[in-house]
Amino acid sequence: MVDKTSHIAQAHHNQDFADFVLNQTPVHRDWAITAAFYAAVHFTEACFAAVPSIQHTETAPDRGKLDKHAYRQEKIRKLAPSAYKNYRKLREASQDLRYLDPTKTLSTYYTGTVAEDYVRVILPQFRTLMETSFKTKL
Repeated sequence: MVDKTSHIAQAHHNQDFADFVLNQTPVHRDWAITAAFYAAVHFTEACFAAVPSIQHTETAPDRGKLDKHAYRQEKIRKLAPSAYKNYRKLREASQDLRYLDPTKTLSTYYTGTVAEDYVRVILPQFRTLMETSFKTKL
């Protein structure tokens, strides 16, 4: 998936899934937060598609040895600094949840209210800030 339209469609799909999970089964809020993060990834890749020096994180010639998530985050920090904090929050929350300490419960990490904030506030803010920074519609 390398074109802007496909990334936007996938981002909206992930965002819709995150909302669905919170509405239907809030106990699975870890998946809602992870889906919100991957929506942000696809919104980012949609923006990168129009940048000749990037096009796509997977094939960016300046990526070097950086892993794709670190590269993407660094590019956001440089090209869309206003969106950086939101992206970092989404990425860190997703990582926390995917690699939970087995001795802790999900509620130790993120309450239902916090999960709603990630899906319904932080992700939409991120999208708006990326639209502004890249002068594009997502």
